[in-house]
Amino acid sequence: MMTLFNEINARKIHGQRNVFEGLQRNIVFIAIWFGTITAQVRKLALVAVVKDNGICVWRWRFRETRRKRRWSCICSFTPIQRM
Repeated sequence: MMTLFNEINARKIHGQRNVFEGLQRNIVFIAIWFGTITAQVRKLALVAVVKDNGICVWRWRFRETRRKRRWSCICSFTPIQRM
């Protein structure tokens, strides 16, 4: 929810006060904003599914994500010899 408000406030970065000025004319911003709302609703639905499946499934997904992140860090910091 705070992401939506942050997106609105981040529109004006040069000391301008009225963050709602011209909001309805910016079609790209409105599309991104509604896309963010849709993504947040989907995440909420996913949490409900995980909650219904039980804590075991959630733990399994958490461990899998942690394992992938570990390999991502290892691959990112492995020096590559340039030719």
